[in-house]
Amino acid sequence: MGNGPVAGAPGVPSVAPFRAAIFDMDGVLIDSEPFWHEAETGAFGRVGISLTSDQWAPTMGMPVNEVVDLWYRRHPWRGTTRQQVQDAIVDQVVERIRTCGALGDGAIEAVDFLRHKGLMAALASSSPYRVIRAVLDLTALADRFQVVH
Repeated sequence: MGNGPVAGAPGVPSVAPFRAAIFDMDGVLIDSEPFWHEAETGAFGRVGISLTSDQWAPTMGMPVNEVVDLWYRRHPWRGTTRQQVQDAIVDQVVERIRTCGALGDGAIEAVDFLRHKGLMAALASSSPYRVIRAVLDLTALADRFQVVH
């Protein structure tokens, strides 16, 4: 234990007990970034954009529609709509999650521990709902969360 201030001591604000925990899906429950990288590299390659790791890294974690819009603004392509590129990326990410996705070590146990303690659990992600659903279907996680957003 540290020697810092103790919650509730004179002059120290008390900390209300929490009633819920919010889990970030990407990077906490599952490491989906390799799937996004693979899918984006393939989809952008098909419209003539070859991305290096240095070019891809700044868009990591951005919503897929923003990534597609960014690369379209920088390197407009013809013959394929932005929505088609976005759908191709999401389709491949969902397929990779279904075929080789794995939850992070301790993810289920952490959610179950909170539930056992009477706390609610919520899942947050900026990923499209199809990707969220694929992760939830990995091990029937959907029933463990009270809120998914």
